Amino acid sequence: MTRRKGAALLAASLLSFGAAIAQAQTPLAETPEDFPPGPGREETFYICTACHSIALVKAQSLSRDAWADTISLMQRRHGLTPLDPALGAQVLDYLSTAFPQRTAPRGFTNPFLTP
Repeated sequence: MTRRKGAALLAASLLSFGAAIAQAQTPLAETPEDFPPGPGREETFYICTACHSIALVKAQSLSRDAWADTISLMQRRHGLTPLDPALGAQVLDYLSTAFPQRTAPRGFTNPFLTP
């Protein structure tokens, strides 16, 4: 391979890599309306999306107790600020209503709740 071809290949690789990094760092265009309607939707949206995309929340289907455990785990392990009791109840009400527990396959354990 000639130097010129090697330099062109390197430049193309760096541009491609740079574009991938820029895309990964671009904020998602998510809004509260991406969550199901209901009381507490907006508050829940802003609390959850401060750390992760709504796709992670939407992928869950937990009981009220499991949602409470998940919030507690995020506070203990990931620095989620403790919520005011009234706000915490509103968020918990919303999550357990909008993303209720579905029947899980036998033997399923939520990996996010494992201590």
